[in-house]
Amino acid sequence: MTIDELVENFQLFDDWEDRYAYLMDLGRKMPPMEENDKTEINRVQGCQATVWLKATVEES
Repeated sequence: MTIDELVENFQLFDDWEDRYAYLMDLGRKMPPMEENDKTEINRVQGCQATVWLKATVEES
């Protein structure tokens, strides 16, 4: 999924609860994050839960 597709999908939802549910659904469909990627650099600051995010750029 491209960033543009992701943004477009989020714009379909009117409230934060629907966006949150969509985000959780996306997360469940992803493979588990490698333990060595769960670093302080990848941790999302200010989140109530412990969350890591690792972005990569792919040519295509």
